[in-house]
Amino acid sequence: NRDEKLLSISLFLMFISALPPLLINNSLSVGYSELDLPSKYILFALIALLLFKIKPQISKDRLFDLICLGGIVNGVIAIFHIFIFPDMLYHGRYTGYSGINETGFICGAFGIVNLALYLFYKNKYMFLIASVLSIVGVAGSGLRGVILGIFFSFFIILIIGFIFKKISFQ
Repeated sequence: NRDEKLLSISLFLMFISALPPLLINNSLSVGYSELDLPSKYILFALIALLLFKIKPQISKDRLFDLICLGGIVNGVIAIFHIFIFPDMLYHGRYTGYSGINETGFICGAFGIVNLALYLFYKNKYMFLIASVLSIVGVAGSGLRGVILGIFFSFFIILIIGFIFKKISFQ
């Protein structure tokens, strides 16, 4: 339909917009990580188009379990990089497999979503463990903005919990 075409065209244009900087600043030479940026855009465009076409039906319990698993996997990888294999760190910072900013943002998102799922949905300790492990990944990345965003999000989650009477410390 029209929305799918518009999304596909916009993602393809994102892919095209990443190409000129690569050609202008000689980033096509070996060793530059910017070379992978357009391929990520085009891969995301194809995945989004595929998801629109097949319209997957996934239960919310399975989706929440996958979010929990993602937080645990990111946290375990972060712990291995930080404490067991410190030679894999980039200047003492955890980069994951894609970069400091991407890894910190993903770990932060997993940390907040798992914390919200623990507090408001299932109250299972696996979500709390996944949240703590993801926040370890953020702390290892050293991204101060993401750490500040996590604290602010935690504060907002507590306020929402008090307003809707989902959280009580009695």
